[in-house]
Amino acid sequence: MIRNATPTVFVLAILASVSSAATLYTAQRDGSFGTVDTITGAYTSIGTLPGTALNLAYDQASDRFLTITSGTAPYQLYSVTPAGVSTYIADTPWRSHGLTFSGGGALIDYDWANDALGTLNKTTGAFTSLGSTGYSTGAPMGGHLANFNGAIYGALGNGGSSDFGAFNLISGAFVPLKHDSSSLYQSMVLASDGTALYGLNGNNLYTLDAANGNILSTTPLAFSADWVGAASGAVPEPASTGLAVLGLAGLLVRRRRA
Repeated sequence: MIRNATPTVFVLAILASVSSAATLYTAQRDGSFGTVDTITGAYTSIGTLPGTALNLAYDQASDRFLTITSGTAPYQLYSVTPAGVSTYIADTPWRSHGLTFSGGGALIDYDWANDALGTLNKTTGAFTSLGSTGYSTGAPMGGHLANFNGAIYGALGNGGSSDFGAFNLISGAFVPLKHDSSSLYQSMVLASDGTALYGLNGNNLYTLDAANGNILSTTPLAFSADWVGAASGAVPEPASTGLAVLGLAGLLVRRRRA
């Protein structure tokens, strides 16, 4: 990952597209809001957001993005139209690097400070914990989330090694699927358009295998960035979420027997 003395930091969400290339909406630390083409890596500016964006999630119910900004204290929750018009919603504690919606419409939030998965009320900004992820006794790094085919995937690290895995939406537990001895996943922003799972790290856009976190393809981006958060723009139906929970339960059983 490319780091500068004053890095430009991006967060990402994906809005499903009818074309062969998905449209990735991005928000930078300096407030720049735009899109990234998944085929070419080209960036198109849309406008400017208030504060410093920490994450981005697409809400299908309102056709709006949600983002938490750290430009002022306390931290603030905003809604953003695809055209870049921002509206303040509520004050909220800074808890996550990643937001994503479950298939049932809940806004899933990773509590970075306490290593817990929970839900964020998109009207009041209140956080409700689902439980500890069990990943670290301290505050892990990363914590980027994405909803792909009803399962919530995450990228976590401890400053050295890092892991790609899935979260249990009942207990909050994190199930590692791929371990890396570097900070690859810790620094990776996850997002999905419903047909592919993407990861961004530095100046590369990766297509990932959701089963094991392996990189399937790489697209160089037209810019380099220190990415800090991501969210899924394509949310599956509740029935798909139920299947994903069952699949995750099976994964837990198989790993315990191994």
